[in-house]
Amino acid sequence: MRPLKACAATAVLAGLWLGVSASGIWAQAGDASKIGVFDPGRVFELSQLGKEMRSEIESLTKTKRGEVQKKEEELRSLQEKFRQEEPSLSEDRRSEREREMQQKGIELKRVRDDANREVQAHVADVEQKFQKEVLEIIETLGRQEGYSLILDRAAVAFVSPAVDITDLIVSRLNAAAQSASKIP
Repeated sequence: MRPLKACAATAVLAGLWLGVSASGIWAQAGDASKIGVFDPGRVFELSQLGKEMRSEIESLTKTKRGEVQKKEEELRSLQEKFRQEEPSLSEDRRSEREREMQQKGIELKRVRDDANREVQAHVADVEQKFQKEVLEIIETLGRQEGYSLILDRAAVAFVSPAVDITDLIVSRLNAAAQSASKIP
């Protein structure tokens, strides 16, 4: 029992010492400890750039979905035609139609896979561009406003609304996009 109490007492003393040391460091830092937190999802959702990029993704997705649906309809049409004609088809003709349907199924899978890959690649490209723009805004904001640390909301368990700078980042991003659009 004695060693356990000694360890507990040592831990308490070490904790007190660290607390006192840390409070001295923070006191010395003064205003250098300005911290901001932002929500990248909300920045994407609320900013003009995010809205434009989301629209771009939705447009491509809709186009690719239309291409896939066209191939699905071709296959359904072929299958329906086969069901109607099947009783009167010769064995050779039946085999030929089955191969056609199998080929259309393979083609549909290829078109679907290609569409998914293209949309995913586009989304990754858009995310990278958006992240680059946001990071530039955050770095500028951090330097201009004297922030020591700006964190992604996902990296923190608790955030006081007083340090949430999401709306400030959105307004800066919108201003930057607007001024960029005015340049000839």
